[in-house]
Amino acid sequence: MSLLALDGPAVDGNLYTRLTGLAERAPAWLDGLVTVWSTYGLALFAVLMVAAWWRARAAADAARTATALAAPLVVVSAFLADTGLKSVFREQRPCQTLHTVTLEACPPLGDWSFPSNHAAIAAAAAAALWVTDRRLAAIAVPAALLMAFSRVWVGAHYPHDVVLGLAVGAVIAWLLTRAARHATPLVLRLGSTPLRPLVAPPVRAPAAPRVTRWALAAALCAVLFAVLTALVAARHGSPYPLDESLHRWSVQHRPAVAVAFARAVTATGTGPVPYLCAVAAGLIAGWGRGSHGRLLTAAGALGFLLLAQGMRYAVLYGVARPRPPVADRVTHASGFSFPSGHTATSALVAGLLAWAVWRAASPATARLGWVLFACWAVTVGLTRVYLGVHWPTDVLGGWLYALTWLTAAMAVDAWVGRARVPREVVG
Repeated sequence: MSLLALDGPAVDGNLYTRLTGLAERAPAWLDGLVTVWSTYGLALFAVLMVAAWWRARAAADAARTATALAAPLVVVSAFLADTGLKSVFREQRPCQTLHTVTLEACPPLGDWSFPSNHAAIAAAAAAALWVTDRRLAAIAVPAALLMAFSRVWVGAHYPHDVVLGLAVGAVIAWLLTRAARHATPLVLRLGSTPLRPLVAPPVRAPAAPRVTRWALAAALCAVLFAVLTALVAARHGSPYPLDESLHRWSVQHRPAVAVAFARAVTATGTGPVPYLCAVAAGLIAGWGRGSHGRLLTAAGALGFLLLAQGMRYAVLYGVARPRPPVADRVTHASGFSFPSGHTATSALVAGLLAWAVWRAASPATARLGWVLFACWAVTVGLTRVYLGVHWPTDVLGGWLYALTWLTAAMAVDAWVGRARVPREVVG
């Protein structure tokens, strides 16, 4: 036990019990709104940070762009500092000490309460936005206060947990974001490199709009995946309420025909099928380049899939999220849960196949292929939840992970001038 361990009930236990008592007596719709915000509201701050970067970049303001690009790193730094303080003070969660009825499931022992990670992350994002873009900060600051309040309302934290979490996140983010202004000369230099789309509006050229759109899509997907990963890691892999409700529904609605269909579809997301499809995509995309060109394209597509898979394992073992209970599963699964391997693999392969028909087929055929490949990838992901081997957020993580890789690859492909997009498809 830490010598600095806090006695939470002695600080503001009475205020905590009064607030959770209000939550218990509140209308169900209000508790539902607060719970959803408490669980998923951090995604708003990710969207606001992307918007701040977009606005700074569009304005060609190098100082604002430097702080906007630093904002995600600043928020991660605040989260790490806050987590370090948790391990020092080692305050038990109020639901473990006071045994009150709470809206949110009580976290396991060892998931310390003081200070609040959610409050620190929200405050860090709000402070970074305050330095970067005051208009967006006008949204972020009240949203951060609402996030802090919601953590007490759902029973996850004492009031003093969220107050210090807000302070830690705001102070660290304020200092680091102001320091990031010193990177302004670097941003100016990047404006004359291939990384210009990150820091300034692109020089108008035929391929620039495609590169910009794909790069922006990749950045958005990467930020959303990073936020989801942080949310999963913050709970040490424990499922969120939405995870549990969708999992229960799947367990309770399993006719034999549906289970057999789900097993058949889910099997296509692993084993040799995805890798054979990746090779086929490369051969199709390389059509017209001769035998040597087709083989190189096929090798590149296979290498891309293998690289993405290798990096996925790094995330998988880094987060180390347990799977749903074995008793709820109706197909074999092993290893950790986040992000879903079948989901990510099928989405990556669907993207490769879509890229292949994009390059080799007519616009009408390409559009049909995109729809079919997307339906297959989405169905594989949904079967992982239905069969009880993944939480819904694992599947969402798999989709975001795959989209990050695919959009980044398309940005590179457009940059080197190899993409041949039909004019009517581009618009």
